[in-house]
Amino acid sequence: MNRTVICVIIILVIAAASGVSLFVIDRSTHKFIALVDAAADARIQGSPEDVERALDELEEYWESHSRLMLMLVNSGHLGDISYNLAKLRELYRSGADDFTAECMGIRAQAELILRRQLPF
Repeated sequence: MNRTVICVIIILVIAAASGVSLFVIDRSTHKFIALVDAAADARIQGSPEDVERALDELEEYWESHSRLMLMLVNSGHLGDISYNLAKLRELYRSGADDFTAECMGIRAQAELILRRQLPF
């Protein structure tokens, strides 16, 4: 009987930890996606200062978000997102048309990582 109780407790702890980590990943990823969208919108509607500010905010948030994700997620897409984020500022400064497409690609990668964490 004691072994059964201990096993149930262990399973409940694992389930709770999984639920908490999924909640943290979801909340953090949605904020990251909102910042990506803000950078893309600033490129279309904002001034150059707005775009630079949005990129600063996005890069700063990615630093903390990526550390969190590295602890909780096993995904090679994190490196791809970092690489694509590093290109964004130069794409904007050079006036490339790919800026918005690159933002949408980053957004899609973040959503893919989030979807892969959902239980099914």
